[in-house]
Amino acid sequence: MDDINSSSFERNRYFKGKLMTTRDFETEQKYFNDKRRLLNRLFFGGGIVCGLQVIKIDDKTISIEKGIAIDSSGREVILEKNIIMDKGIITAELNKFEDEENEEFMKDLYLCIQYKEEEKDVVNSVLENKQEHNLVKDSCEIFLSDESPDTSDFGLYNLIEDKKLLCVVEDIKETKTVKESQRLKVWQTVPRFVNPGDVFEIVVTVEKGYFSDAVRLEYEIESEEFEPVEKDGFKVSYSESLKNKEWLQSYKCLVRAKETLDNKSSKIRIKDGKIKISIGDRQYIEEVHIVNSPKIIVESLKERVLKEYSNRSYDDAVLSTKGNAICLARVSIYKYKSSYTIEDVERVRADEYAVSLPLMRVLDNLDKKHDKNAAYSNDQNLIGEVRAFLAQTAATSAKTYSSGIQYIDFNTAQKVGNKYFTENEISHELGIGPVYIGTGLELNYQDTLSGILNNDSEIFYGSNTVFEDSEYAPDIVGVNIGVILYPNRGTFRIGVSLPPQKHRQKKLQGINVRWWAFRK
Repeated sequence: MDDINSSSFERNRYFKGKLMTTRDFETEQKYFNDKRRLLNRLFFGGGIVCGLQVIKIDDKTISIEKGIAIDSSGREVILEKNIIMDKGIITAELNKFEDEENEEFMKDLYLCIQYKEEEKDVVNSVLENKQEHNLVKDSCEIFLSDESPDTSDFGLYNLIEDKKLLCVVEDIKETKTVKESQRLKVWQTVPRFVNPGDVFEIVVTVEKGYFSDAVRLEYEIESEEFEPVEKDGFKVSYSESLKNKEWLQSYKCLVRAKETLDNKSSKIRIKDGKIKISIGDRQYIEEVHIVNSPKIIVESLKERVLKEYSNRSYDDAVLSTKGNAICLARVSIYKYKSSYTIEDVERVRADEYAVSLPLMRVLDNLDKKHDKNAAYSNDQNLIGEVRAFLAQTAATSAKTYSSGIQYIDFNTAQKVGNKYFTENEISHELGIGPVYIGTGLELNYQDTLSGILNNDSEIFYGSNTVFEDSEYAPDIVGVNIGVILYPNRGTFRIGVSLPPQKHRQKKLQGINVRWWAFRK
């Protein structure tokens, strides 16, 4: 099934007296497997079907929930039980990369899953003097990769958008203590089809590393078939004023198709073929010769998309340029010698999900209930709404864990007696509904590097008075922490109490509260 174009769907024809050999039984299995996998690819596409949530348990450990995915060959990738990637597994994966020689580095890696077959159940061959495996088990393997996923091959988005990778910047930042290595990618996306006079967005997407300094991007677009809407014209000027840890960020430029053009292919180019990119204080000039080619048409956008879909050849329908690995999450890692710290785990976006026909019917009914007339009045808006709903649904359902540190400043926090409360509600980023919030008193030391290597950080749960007068006693004894959850708002508030004598004795200005939020 890896090369579906060469598959010939042959099955056994049975008759009395037929001698069945190994080849015949293999043909029988291959026929049904290849047919099923072909339909998987054409009806559902590749991506996650359900489960496979990725959760950061602590700084050394990741949990992966059981689930099912379909790879780009249509094979079912099944993880039968929850697994834990602990220090031994992750260290072995880190040693595969070039940076293993460096004592210290920061890197964004991608947690992937792919189909694998396992032979099992050894038996003796009746005809030959040797042992053979009696069963082949559908399995999977999970690994870390330094290649970020390309979701452009999932689904049928190529029918409604023209997405081009403009450039890839290999950014390496070296200081006296650390080497930060990452790839920065810039994509430009336009609609595949537009009507004369339509205003649409040119979307520039910047994929950056978790550790990346602020990114600045400048270039200019040119085209004879389109005209700018905004005062900045065709200038693309993307800038981050502060370091931002969002994986994907985008800049949008409004453009109008000229009224006089009908059924014409058009071009959107990069002026002078150059893009200026700054990452922190590092400057790059990238040569770009990629062209987007939206087509200006007079017919309905929906009719044209349906026509393109129905006119696909067999080769176009089954061709996949994507590898068979499916990305589950991005993992940002800081490594020092033989130790490492997982800084962040971010779930993949909606494009990595296999969308079923029942889901599309649900979305269609949702549009009709929302506004029976508007659902079909503007094809471009319909496409945008469905994609936005998919992205929101996937993001909400995918994220089941979050964590953070809240500093309680005794000088500014709301106060009642010896009790202090956070002034503002804290968002746990898991959406509305009930979640579990756990808290602990976190004590950190000034030597951050020492804290990573020598465990000089401490987190106390429950009542830390248990450790009073012992060698394990914290610097602060008697702190109690409480939480109020606001399930309808997706937020919570933290309160702490501290005995007055302890407050005066230690002259505390505030404390750090580490919190974790979980959704089952």
